[in-house]
Amino acid sequence: MKKVAVLFVVLCLLFVCPVDAERDMVKPGKGISAVSIGDKQEDVKKKLGDYEKDSKPNWWIYRKKLGIDVLFGGRHADEVIEVRFNEKYRNKLDTGIGIGSKMKDVFKKYGDPLLKVRYTEQGAMVNDRHLYHVVKEKADTWKICYNKKGVLFWFDKRQRVKQFVVYKTAVREPAFETMKCPCCGKQIVILFGKPRGYVEE
Repeated sequence: MKKVAVLFVVLCLLFVCPVDAERDMVKPGKGISAVSIGDKQEDVKKKLGDYEKDSKPNWWIYRKKLGIDVLFGGRHADEVIEVRFNEKYRNKLDTGIGIGSKMKDVFKKYGDPLLKVRYTEQGAMVNDRHLYHVVKEKADTWKICYNKKGVLFWFDKRQRVKQFVVYKTAVREPAFETMKCPCCGKQIVILFGKPRGYVEE
């Protein structure tokens, strides 16, 4: 009788709940067992099921059910290149960082910013360990990428994690430069030939 009961439990785990993304430990640069960097669209569909109506061909949304988004790209635009973990996602990264974690705790686990940039204009924000303070259009958020680890974080106005994203560790970073403003003396950040903001102390 015990063997039958054990077999029943195993079958339930395999077939009734094949994927439990909410309890799956997140690994930077990889993802979770339910969806990993490099997975094909067909594999994601088999594991996670149908995506939500607001999804796009290269951006599948599972926020209501799992709290995640899946972004596709690659040569045929059918490979997972990002997995985004949003406010409803209950589990954490393998470092213990998750939704609601403090900014200072993220820095302790992954490293302090190499540069702090106050962004006032739209532009790429993907340079390694640059802390971007976004203040454009009433926004008051922060973003930092750890490209060598394959994880980035968005913070809310309380400086707590509101989203984290895992992706490939090999990232092509855009070249940027700084120049001193003759009027205010601040270090202006130049990206793609245009000023985007300035360096914060």
